[in-house]
Amino acid sequence: MVIASMFSYALAVYFFTLQPVYSLDCALGTYQSPQNDETCVDCPAGRWSDVQGLTASFQCKYCVAGRYSLESGKQDDTHCKACDKGRYADHRGSVECSNCTVGRYAPNVGTVVCEACSGTVVDRTSCLAECEIGY
Repeated sequence: MVIASMFSYALAVYFFTLQPVYSLDCALGTYQSPQNDETCVDCPAGRWSDVQGLTASFQCKYCVAGRYSLESGKQDDTHCKACDKGRYADHRGSVECSNCTVGRYAPNVGTVVCEACSGTVVDRTSCLAECEIGY
């Protein structure tokens, strides 16, 4: 019985220390700092929040794959910009788009995965056997 009580107490202390001492009502685009319970911190670049009172950065939403953002503290996904033709972002929460590698291209804005080159060159967004980097 004593061991069970000690375990319950230790478990309660563990979970209590993971939570902020008190909850702030942080504004949209921010979350409560884990280091300082009295501070709200911007959601990181590539992420945003349309909900008040977040207590951790993982609660911020992500820009979807094919889009990116360098801005932090945003309140909606309108700041998430589509990657240009010839570039891609293959994961959510990207802060930049990457160039397609040689032999691959991105024919549209907002590309998630570059396509293999084939056919004849019509413009810089389509390819022949040897594509330029990024196209």
